[in-house]
Amino acid sequence: MIDRVIYFALDDTGQKPGVMNINLSQAEGWNKLFYGIFWIFNEFKDNQRKKENLIKINTWVLDIDAGHKEQQLKRIENSPLNPSMIIETKKGHHLYWFAKDATLENYSAVVESRLVPFFGADIRAKDVCRILRVPGFYHCKDPNDKFMVKTIRLENTSFSEDEMLTFFKPKIEIRKKATPEMRMVNGNGFWEKVASLPLDYALNKLSGHESVNYERFELKPNRNGTFQIYVNGKSSSSWVDRDGLIGSYDRGGVTISQWLNWYLRDYGRTVEVLKEIFKEDLCKN
Repeated sequence: MIDRVIYFALDDTGQKPGVMNINLSQAEGWNKLFYGIFWIFNEFKDNQRKKENLIKINTWVLDIDAGHKEQQLKRIENSPLNPSMIIETKKGHHLYWFAKDATLENYSAVVESRLVPFFGADIRAKDVCRILRVPGFYHCKDPNDKFMVKTIRLENTSFSEDEMLTFFKPKIEIRKKATPEMRMVNGNGFWEKVASLPLDYALNKLSGHESVNYERFELKPNRNGTFQIYVNGKSSSSWVDRDGLIGSYDRGGVTISQWLNWYLRDYGRTVEVLKEIFKEDLCKN
């Protein structure tokens, strides 16, 4: 479990100042006054939450709030290393991997380059100084619709930095592995032209076509700078990342050709449909 945790209260209504360094017996009273209860899960000198005061990294942490909770849990089930702790919040989940030997030098390589893109997590929650809500207390931003933050998994497991760096591949490696068509260019630039099509434009052109079972696609912004792909008006397990590539836990990405081939399961037919729908675009110099 996390050692030497520091608790404090923040007014969920945003009208009153926060209260630092409280204990758990005090936290319940503040929670009744619509204060959210948070913890500092890493250790800092004099409890000053700054990188220069960091003493020990206890855990690597993620905040997932994009998409439906059921979709989030499916992503978590696909994790190569199960989180030590999963906390359910009002809109999502907080994931914790307890650390044996985490270093500040590699913290970003683990969280920002690997965990955030793998889980589609909030990029703003990547900082080693981050604070998150404590289970067992209410989320009170809407006093008429409070939500009890709760632990849904807690295991006595901890991981080495090498394990995290090995089992979770960096985003660029995943992308290269996921784009075999980029190695199929035969001098005419066909696949390069397809891959260069803006995804919002390409998805809109494919939307409603028979090749995708007449399904209709729509992009809606997430809070982490990505766009969720909605299929027939419902959020899917796929998104467009900030580099304009498709992320998907159903292998429906990362380019528009792979998205289409996920439906057709036939690269020959995929080429035919791409040439049909994007004929004008592919004929441009």
